[in-house]
Amino acid sequence: AASELRLVAHLVGESTAVALAFGDARSATEAMGALRTEPRILTGCLYKKNGEVLAEYWAPSRRGCPKMNQASTDPELNANGNLAIFQPIHLGEEDIGMLYLESALSGIVSRIRQYSAIGLGLLSAAFLVVYFVSARLEQLVSDPILHLAGTASQVMAEQNYTLRANKESEDEIGILVDRFNAMMETIEAGNHALVKAHNSLDRRVRERTVDLENEIAERRRAEK
Repeated sequence: AASELRLVAHLVGESTAVALAFGDARSATEAMGALRTEPRILTGCLYKKNGEVLAEYWAPSRRGCPKMNQASTDPELNANGNLAIFQPIHLGEEDIGMLYLESALSGIVSRIRQYSAIGLGLLSAAFLVVYFVSARLEQLVSDPILHLAGTASQVMAEQNYTLRANKESEDEIGILVDRFNAMMETIEAGNHALVKAHNSLDRRVRERTVDLENEIAERRRAEK
């Protein structure tokens, strides 16, 4: 979560640096609008070097920017229980201001709980099946169940949702394996969607940065 927020802050900082350097509030606000593609971002504030807010972004029902804090530049939990970061913005070697982002943790927490619930549920089911049928079908049943339990444990330990269990029969154990693999496919698809969203944000931010640089350059030429 912290690395994702740091990445978003870095990209938005790059896209707003030129507008911040020239004090262009309109262009900075347009660049901050790219945060709409990140639904977990609740607040975004762009500060001049003197602490004055140049541009803001708020999710629905959110308003207000905190006082600029130059002492803390790492993501940390704020008083609202959300993850927040103050990201310094530079233009070349010059420090020109800061960016504040606040991100909700609810989506991340729910995803972690989902993964944990899946892993615990699968392990519990595997152990229950072993307990009830091992007396009669010891060798026939225990091997695939232990394999399934081992795969579930490996998924949780490595956070690797591309792993799949091997299906060796069409009975109840085979159904359990099918459901396990189907859940892994759902989780893997969600992770791919998350990566795709980040890539899309990166592309939009870079495109907007080029547009802003060109727009500001044209304004400067027009003012001469």
